[in-house]
Amino acid sequence: MKSETKEKIRSIFAEEGITSEITCEQASTLCEKYQIDPFDIGKYCDIEHVKFKHCKLGCFK
Repeated sequence: MKSETKEKIRSIFAEEGITSEITCEQASTLCEKYQIDPFDIGKYCDIEHVKFKHCKLGCFK
C-alpha cells in the first residue's frame, strides 16, 4: 500500500471517528464517498488492527 493512500485512509478514519471497528456498510460508504479502492480499506484495517463488524457476507462477526 502506498504511504499516501495509508495516510489518506488514516485521516478519513480520524475524521469519521473510526478507531478500532468498522462495519462493512461504513467501509462501502467510505469507498464511494472518498473514491478509495475497497482492497485498500481492507489492507489498512489489517495493518492497523481495525476489526470488521456486521459483515454483509457473514465473514466477520
